[in-house]
Amino acid sequence: MVLGDDLSGTSEALAASASEQGEAWVHLGVSSFRACFAQRGESDPQRWDALDLDVRHVPQATARARYQAAAGHALRGGHHDVLLLKVDSLLRGNIAAALAAVSPAPDRPVILAPALPAQGRHTVGGRVRLAEGSGPLPGSLEGTRTDIAAAAARPAALLDLDLVRAGPHILGTRLGQLADDGMVAVCDAETDEDLAAVAAAATRHRHPVVVGAGGVAAALGRALRGALTDTGGRFPGGCSGPGEPGRPVLVVAGTAEPSSHAQVARLEREGARVETLEPSEHGAAADATRGVERGLRGGCAVLRVAPRPMAPARSGLVLERLASTAAAVLERDPRIRVVLTGGATARAVLTRLRVSTLRLRCQVHPGAVHLRTDDNRDIVTRPGSHGGPDSLSRLAHHLGAPLAQPPRTPAPTAAHHSTEGQS
Repeated sequence: MVLGDDLSGTSEALAASASEQGEAWVHLGVSSFRACFAQRGESDPQRWDALDLDVRHVPQATARARYQAAAGHALRGGHHDVLLLKVDSLLRGNIAAALAAVSPAPDRPVILAPALPAQGRHTVGGRVRLAEGSGPLPGSLEGTRTDIAAAAARPAALLDLDLVRAGPHILGTRLGQLADDGMVAVCDAETDEDLAAVAAAATRHRHPVVVGAGGVAAALGRALRGALTDTGGRFPGGCSGPGEPGRPVLVVAGTAEPSSHAQVARLEREGARVETLEPSEHGAAADATRGVERGLRGGCAVLRVAPRPMAPARSGLVLERLASTAAAVLERDPRIRVVLTGGATARAVLTRLRVSTLRLRCQVHPGAVHLRTDDNRDIVTRPGSHGGPDSLSRLAHHLGAPLAQPPRTPAPTAAHHSTEGQS
């Protein structure tokens, strides 16, 4: 079971951890989340469920209440073997609120492992570090932190790389000792193999609680499936598009990060029409709507925020205008498929469309997850600036946009992944 702090990250964690057999669902509200258990009555190993709590940018007291309600229900209901609390790999948001909802207890270790090696985000000595060559921690990301124990705001003990690599028995025993002492285990990790060791040790216990990002989610999925190698995010049975190519595709890009706008530029070169929403301009939303609808008649349109730094005080207004404009276009034509980048953007658009549950289809590339709504609209969510320069192009083609075929490019490296979960 997954409880996430923003929608794109929650979907990413579910896709990384879920079995290729059975069903997997993302819930946008507690009522639908609880209803699925009431209908099933007991744990179903062939079904995986995730709840997006939407707490990345809310006050700490609000986040704590949401985590406590959802985690308490999960722990009391006994509907899980592992409870995963998905948080940001750069420690943005309400990490302390997540940990306040779960207390270490005998046979229930609480493990904090935020490393995300696929994006060059490591944890060494209890601190977040980026891989050599990927630059400093992005200063434009509000709320970025490096000290893991400080972000936890709970009694914690560091399990360094030597202990993580000492084998599952030794590491598992140490996790148990810390749980008995009521302490959170902060686990270092530089590689996916380190996270696999953490997952193997965690699953030696009956009801571990793991707090981390997509890296540990994938490791837990492999451990629970007994798999030795990654499936590449194929769920279920591969990652094909929705069929029926030639349907219009709308890309809603809700981040001002430079790498995202480079991805948009690539998509524009392949024939997509790009509309930039300027909320400060009178009539901007109406103009953007008309431009997007013209672009969709040609096959693909992009609605984005202006490609420049945004004052935090204005981000809420920009998000509201972006989401309402996108939702108005989508409501008028149910044939439109959509790519939503940034957890806050995805959540805002889907809330306006009155979507309460999403069924997982597959992971197109790390972080980019193909989902389907109850009314059969195909959607891809993706954290803000994940993916290489061709990410948005790949996602539009995946959904069947009638664009020029892009040239093949090498797989993205860690340096291409500059943010996670941007609005």
